[in-house]
Amino acid sequence: MKSPVSHTKKVGDFSAQYYDIDGSVPVVIFLHGIAMSKDWSLDYYREAGWKNNMILLDLPGHNGVPMEKIDTFEDIATSIGDFAEDLSLENVVIAGYSLGGMVSLACADILGDKLWLKGVVSWASPILGLSGISERGRIVFSGIINSAPTLYNAANREALLRLGSRLYGLGLTEIEIQMISRFPYESARKYGSMILEYSSGLDMKVPTLLIYGTHDLLVNDRNYEFARQRAGEKCRVERVENGGHVGSPDAWNEVTMMMGSFFEEVGKSGVKR
Repeated sequence: MKSPVSHTKKVGDFSAQYYDIDGSVPVVIFLHGIAMSKDWSLDYYREAGWKNNMILLDLPGHNGVPMEKIDTFEDIATSIGDFAEDLSLENVVIAGYSLGGMVSLACADILGDKLWLKGVVSWASPILGLSGISERGRIVFSGIINSAPTLYNAANREALLRLGSRLYGLGLTEIEIQMISRFPYESARKYGSMILEYSSGLDMKVPTLLIYGTHDLLVNDRNYEFARQRAGEKCRVERVENGGHVGSPDAWNEVTMMMGSFFEEVGKSGVKR
């Protein structure tokens, strides 16, 4: 597949950087995880084989996109809504992995009354703040929040990330290691606090797909149990065996097919609201 052209568009205070790949309805705005970029999303999209019109967006604080005026997930959701409307997008699904999934849920809260928003997908995303993060995840995020810039920069080097990936079985690829090593201290610190403070009541106005896994090093089971109890008629909750952060290849494939089926369902139904 030929590499798409990277677009840049200034919408208000948001400097959007994105790939726009032609395809069928619905338009899927796909959001990457923490310390990744739209290039990670592009690699995943190529493996997924989806046929939708895909907009792969860099989140604020990643890949050189400023986030000085971003303090909450709701701020990001507002920026994404302004971006979608500036492009005159219709029949949109906002889907995200990990951090991106938290943003997609914030989009459901903030943009749920927008007629162009037809659904959201959240994959491996905590929704209970600190109580939804695993013990290992708490150590990581607390360490980032409380560390000095010099310590963060010393620890966030490719050689140490490579070693940590092996020791903890994280399975990071070389591309992911390179992306993480370039993730700025201020962005890491701000997102760390946002993640530990974020919670969602799952009061969804649009069709929503929540996906969790049984093998997640960062997100604990409380999120899945809470989602099952609180999910309304518009919210579907799935759990994938051996899925989650650092899930098995089979689990990733299953999640990919789940999301593809959801995109297709939304595209066929039109989801009139």
